[in-house]
Amino acid sequence: MELDYSNIEYDIVREDVTLKDMIVMDVDLIEFEIKATFNLNLRLTHVIRKCFDISLNQLEKMLEAGVITVLPLGPVKKSKVKDGITVIIHREKLKKYLEKEDVK
Repeated sequence: MELDYSNIEYDIVREDVTLKDMIVMDVDLIEFEIKATFNLNLRLTHVIRKCFDISLNQLEKMLEAGVITVLPLGPVKKSKVKDGITVIIHREKLKKYLEKEDVK
């Protein structure tokens, strides 16, 4: 018997920290690890966008600029959420990205 998780409800539990909060932190790399008990067939891009309250376009620009990286390395756009994935925000790159976007 195979279980169907397509209609399961889930919550994204995170600290209430904004991108602007991150640029004033004392660390160069801000990391968070994904904890997933079940395989929900959920896109990693969806979770990252929800956590940072950003659009898909913003996420793509941040990935291209190296603001966000993911371990293990791989194509973020095609990845599914898996237990143990680490999302890394590079603070200085984030700061430059936000300064550039505020100009537009």
